Amino acid sequence: MHVFLGAPEKGVEAAAAELDADFVYALIDEYYKQASTKPSIRHRRILKILLDIRESFPFGCTLAESSPFKKAAAFTCDFVLKEPIITPFPATSVTDEIIEIPNHQNAIIALQLSCIMLHGANMNHTENGPCVIKNAIEMSTHFRTDLIDYIADPHSAQNPRGLSLIYESLVYQTNELAYKC
Repeated sequence: MHVFLGAPEKGVEAAAAELDADFVYALIDEYYKQASTKPSIRHRRILKILLDIRESFPFGCTLAESSPFKKAAAFTCDFVLKEPIITPFPATSVTDEIIEIPNHQNAIIALQLSCIMLHGANMNHTENGPCVIKNAIEMSTHFRTDLIDYIADPHSAQNPRGLSLIYESLVYQTNELAYKC
């Protein structure tokens, strides 16, 4: 997914999306393996999500100019709206609260992928020069459940700006100096 965080040059978008898709499939497979079930996946939708983020970025700037928070939020929202994973997680692998959330499987995977994307990302738009997000995002089980519920809501997914702010706040909580970058 680190290919996604960069903005590939014209002509290599499809190749970059395929590399990213391989990473997405591997993560989905791992999560469903842990849940002792097999997912049904709309593979073309995953490639479309990864190509669309490069072609129609929703924040009024280019993908290359944007913060990693906006990139992660745009990806998360598009993933949830396009619903590439059909198979919900079984009740034995998620909490009672999460099993009740419609489209929870796409929200869970999109959140996890975005957290992976943010860990190690560069914040190059700062006056202090490049800054790397060194620590992974951490959150309580309660916060994670509420965030999955928020992400899965189609109304939230249509406006990635709020989620971008949430991601930025989570990064700042686990990376002391990130706000100075």
